[in-house]
Amino acid sequence: GQGKHPPEWIGHLLTLRDRRLAAPTFPAAGLYLVAVRYQPLWGLPVSEDSFLPGISGL
Repeated sequence: GQGKHPPEWIGHLLTLRDRRLAAPTFPAAGLYLVAVRYQPLWGLPVSEDSFLPGISGL
């Protein structure tokens, strides 16, 4: 966020159950899930394949 609210604010907002008090949301048009990374302690396989070759951090 932009630092307008303390981290505890989201918990308070959720207890109020009034979506109008939160920031607006936008459709996920054009967004793609590129990778999911889990901690090694889970023992899951790691893929080195890149969905977007040449893009740093993916």
